[in-house]
Amino acid sequence: MRPGGTSTRSAANRLALAFPGQGLTADAVARVLEANENDMLVKSVRKICRMKRGDGIDMEDTRVSQPAVYVAGVIRARQLAGAHVELVLGHSLGELTGLAVSGAMDDEEGLHVVVERGRICHEVAQRHPGGMVAVMRLTPTAVEWVRRRAVADTGGVLEAAAFNGPAQIVLSGEAESVDDAVLLATAEGGIVDRLRIGGAFHSPLMGEAIEAFETVLAATAFQPPRVPWLSSTSVATAEEPDVIRRSLARALLLPVRWTDAVLAAAEVADVVIDVGPGATLRNLGKRIHDVRFSLLEDVTDRPRDSR
Repeated sequence: MRPGGTSTRSAANRLALAFPGQGLTADAVARVLEANENDMLVKSVRKICRMKRGDGIDMEDTRVSQPAVYVAGVIRARQLAGAHVELVLGHSLGELTGLAVSGAMDDEEGLHVVVERGRICHEVAQRHPGGMVAVMRLTPTAVEWVRRRAVADTGGVLEAAAFNGPAQIVLSGEAESVDDAVLLATAEGGIVDRLRIGGAFHSPLMGEAIEAFETVLAATAFQPPRVPWLSSTSVATAEEPDVIRRSLARALLLPVRWTDAVLAAAEVADVVIDVGPGATLRNLGKRIHDVRFSLLEDVTDRPRDSR
């Protein structure tokens, strides 16, 4: 079931649904899968990714983490069936979860796309290893200084991969450049958090993934979304299948403009719901002024999970 009607609990608010990417904990994702073992989508992801119940989810292996995060998000969104949803958006991988929930593709087709994305990105990351680090408590100018200094020091690739809020920018690139950026950012008074993500996403190191992923997308039967879908790289809605395909392929290289996307969502919705699992997007949203962010549990009767 998809969001679409008007429910008793959500009638007072226009909702936007936000879906996280890979920046989640393994436990948060595993809890959703284990609580829905009889769901056909869970059975599919376990079979495809060879995940047994009780096994840990390796969040650094995109062949496993991306499909698992996608399935967890789709299942959680079903709790909002019947709610009046104005818009869906996603952070990086979360864009694909949002597309499935919007009705642009069915759940199983979406799982296939995500499995292929994870495989392709894993292969590229093996050839061009790198990492990602979130830099906090520095101004955008200071982060750009750190980035440029690190590139000058190492001669490597390092790009701004995500603008997550007024005080958090993610850098992505070659390991040596990331290491140097960590030292420089710390010296500037910043706080750093290395992300457990298997690859330098949203940087030129993912360039070789584009053509292969475009082939996967070309074979995918997209439909115009029933709920408007907002790209978090272009910060524009897309309806035409070819426009959606182009946006998803380019998103592997382009930075995530999350602050701009959330502000755009707030123009058409009263509340932005972090569908989760966890509270990653809600926590980022706390730092974006004039946006009301809530957890899924705040608008449903399910137990609260703020981890």
